[in-house]
Amino acid sequence: MPHNGRNSRISRVDFDYDVQPTTDVIVCNLCGSGDSAHVASLDRYGYAAPSRKCGDCGLIFLSRVMTLPAYQKFYDCVYRPLVSAYHGRTIDAQTIQREQADYAQQLRSFVWPELDKDLGRFLDIGGSTGVVAATLLKHFSGQATLLDPAGAEVAVARSYGLAVRQEFLETAALEKETYDTVLLCQTIDHLLDIRLSLEKIHHTLRSDGLLYLDIVDTDVLLHAAPDIEDILKIDHPFYLTDSTMRRYLEATGFQVIKSNTLDDGFHVAYLAGKAANEQ
Repeated sequence: MPHNGRNSRISRVDFDYDVQPTTDVIVCNLCGSGDSAHVASLDRYGYAAPSRKCGDCGLIFLSRVMTLPAYQKFYDCVYRPLVSAYHGRTIDAQTIQREQADYAQQLRSFVWPELDKDLGRFLDIGGSTGVVAATLLKHFSGQATLLDPAGAEVAVARSYGLAVRQEFLETAALEKETYDTVLLCQTIDHLLDIRLSLEKIHHTLRSDGLLYLDIVDTDVLLHAAPDIEDILKIDHPFYLTDSTMRRYLEATGFQVIKSNTLDDGFHVAYLAGKAANEQ
């Protein structure tokens, strides 16, 4: 929950969540169940973004989420200033690049044994400033396309010479495209429809292609946080665990090749391919 100076900083962002166009989420995106229980009424910023937990599969999700056009405006103008206000330091398209470069080195070490130095045609979904893709291309051969909704970060990615598309995965036309590798780096928690997104990735991925993604493990966060409202936020419609992520992958035709906890102890990384009967 916001407090002291943090509350004041968030107020100065001047974002009114209550007036945003929203959709009520009733059915679990993972298992389709309509049986869920109320978890919390507010998120960490103090916004009225209630959350629920599925009684069948255990997925925690926001039950009131902004529409896709509202999220587009949010990522263009509000997301980075809001996160900066919460942490009390500037987090923007410039300052995040060092952190993304460090993350890219972890990713490189994780996928290196499986890729034989070749990413092929790869799609970096939620690729932000392009630092991760550009760093990988220093060590692997490949041709990158980056997808991200944030204009300021897309502009930086273009400066690296990457093919860039400013849009959401949920609305991206990928039906006629095929990729050897797909990356979802620190992104899946932000998606408005995880099942639909994974199904689209499955369709566009070559039969022998690889999917890399990571999650913020909610079980680990809940163990560390004094209150569940401390981990909820309007930019994360879903709160995944190792169990629910594996279930998502299985339900959408993937099989996990390997997984590992990243250096921060909160993120779990997965490398997956199409299940044998889906290739």
